Amino acid sequence: MSRVIGALLILLFLSSASLADGPIVIANKNVSQDSLTAKTLRNIFLGKERTWKEGGFIFPAALEGGPVHQKFLDLYLQKTPAQFSTHWRRIAFTGGSLKINLFKTERQLVDYVAQQEGAIGYIGAETPTVNVKQITIAP
Repeated sequence: MSRVIGALLILLFLSSASLADGPIVIANKNVSQDSLTAKTLRNIFLGKERTWKEGGFIFPAALEGGPVHQKFLDLYLQKTPAQFSTHWRRIAFTGGSLKINLFKTERQLVDYVAQQEGAIGYIGAETPTVNVKQITIAP
């Protein structure tokens, strides 16, 4: 019995540690907002919200794959990577002018967000956030 409880405590610790190391949301320094709701973030990354409150266009940036990408999709979009890709392919196929910018590495994504006014993206907690601002996500 104590082994089961011990195993459950270890699993609980590991799952809470992995949430603390979850993706962080970053934006270009010129974006005036410091926080977003989870719903707004979801709408941005699904192409449903296209302008910032101050009026500039939103340029979402995502990773092409990997554990940070998977965790971001799980936490904020409730989509699998396949569903996310299909969603954006469907938008492109129907002739929408909307697009998501995809990056192979977190470093490339940070560089893009730093340079593109209105850009927003996500990275792992351990990735340096030089020349970008971190956005707080409220439930």
